[in-house]
Amino acid sequence: MGGLAGKGVVRARLTMHPKPHLVERAFREAGVTFGDWRPALIRIAPILRDGMLRALDSKGASIGHKWPAGRQRYRTRKLREGFGSEPLVRTGWFGAAARAVIGSKRGVRITKKSVFVGLNGPLAERAGVLQFKRGFWFADFDESMRSGAAAEAQAYVDSVLAVVRAKLRDAA
Repeated sequence: MGGLAGKGVVRARLTMHPKPHLVERAFREAGVTFGDWRPALIRIAPILRDGMLRALDSKGASIGHKWPAGRQRYRTRKLREGFGSEPLVRTGWFGAAARAVIGSKRGVRITKKSVFVGLNGPLAERAGVLQFKRGFWFADFDESMRSGAAAEAQAYVDSVLAVVRAKLRDAA
């Protein structure tokens, strides 16, 4: 077995560029930015609104909660009164009021960390009874809402991290 030509020491040296304190500062600033999700939530609100309106228009089918047909006696009475076979809750004042509120600024509330799209006040109380006791669902997530909201949140995260990368590139 042959010997080694030299008995030197092999070393590796890693020097951070940019300096560690600059990396720490860039990520600390990103952490502060992540405390306010409003830029993403402003883009997510219309996705949620459109999904709720889609659920109302499809009578719950788009969210997997098809509305009940109602009892035969109820349908017969409504038909006799001239309203057709559809219960008023599906096509009458509640549906119109819900569409008006959800489609307006009154139905959207955005804070730093959350977005609310829906009904409030007496309409919300009525909606709770209709949805949870009577089965007329219109507030739930469908796949389009989930994927759209996730895509907007991911785009926001990517934009914040792009700022971090730019700061580190400029500091190097």
